[in-house]
Amino acid sequence: MRKDTIMNIIEALSYPFVRRALVAGLAVGLSSGVLGLFLVLRRYSSIGDGLAHVGLASVALGLATGLAPIYVSAPVTAAAALWILKLSDKSGLFGETAVALVASLAAAVAVLIAGSGGGFAVDLMSYLFGSVLAVSEAEVIVALATAVLVVLLVVVLRKQLFSYVYDPDYARVSGLNVDALGKLLVVLAGLAVSVGIRVVGSLLVSSLIILPPVTALQLGLGFNLTLAFSAGISVVSVLAGILVALAFDLPAGASIVLANFVLFGGVWLVGRLGVGGQGKGRGSALGRLGVGGQEKGRGSALGRLGVGGQEKGRGSALGRLGVGGQEKGRGSALGGSSAGSSASVEDSSCPSLKGEGER
Repeated sequence: MRKDTIMNIIEALSYPFVRRALVAGLAVGLSSGVLGLFLVLRRYSSIGDGLAHVGLASVALGLATGLAPIYVSAPVTAAAALWILKLSDKSGLFGETAVALVASLAAAVAVLIAGSGGGFAVDLMSYLFGSVLAVSEAEVIVALATAVLVVLLVVVLRKQLFSYVYDPDYARVSGLNVDALGKLLVVLAGLAVSVGIRVVGSLLVSSLIILPPVTALQLGLGFNLTLAFSAGISVVSVLAGILVALAFDLPAGASIVLANFVLFGGVWLVGRLGVGGQGKGRGSALGRLGVGGQEKGRGSALGRLGVGGQEKGRGSALGRLGVGGQEKGRGSALGGSSAGSSASVEDSSCPSLKGEGER
């Protein structure tokens, strides 16, 4: 990078709208990176696409009524996330079908509102493709509030959320309010998407939810570190994308997504070149997380949380909740008999974690 390019970036950072873009972008990156791991493990990653369509329709509604788009988009997108969850759980529809149903309806509403006139179609295009440099102070406030809320709730409810995404049946039997956890997760995702639309556009916002956790899963770390790396990768991608966009006059949204892909490709390539071997439970993305491993509970994200370990029920956080464990009848909500629960992660019925560890 030439010296004048660096000077141009430094000069651009002196403008308030650029600083607002950086703050909003980093906040969106943090919240989407943290939430993304839970959504990917729960196989809810496609919900980002559906909520992006809803967000675009709600932005069109806000522009048509003269209201600040973020104040319309945030509650509408959160409500749509709850609707998708209800359709999936109560109406017998698969998750992807519920997402597609809501997304198609939202897209039709967005086109209808945009075609009704009013002269705001140009403004709507900035939300379709993203315009992070046009972020308003209201959107910065919502982005920061969402990021703080996401981080606080994940810190407080990390074990409960992990139990929910691992296997809702185990979580329900162990006394957790599975319905409330599911609603909390999708509502937070809706808030993150509603702000992310301004940053990268509705066409690309789902990539902020999918790419960072998928990249972090390739590193073969425990769950806590994977969660931290997912957030870090997302923040770094947003920062790099915005700086590259400023330096070379490129679209910021596309630059952020390409930065995510570069990081994913680099980590994937390093893994294929032999870093992080195939030995006993290692070698698959979720297997490296400790799902389906043979390492007798060591190095296992689920083992560290006490799920699926081989250590006969010792040190089990979810075992204390009554989930899993090898402890002959003790600490198991599913195995109160003297024979106890022998449920291991390899035998888990959870499709989100099953199979990856068996590769």
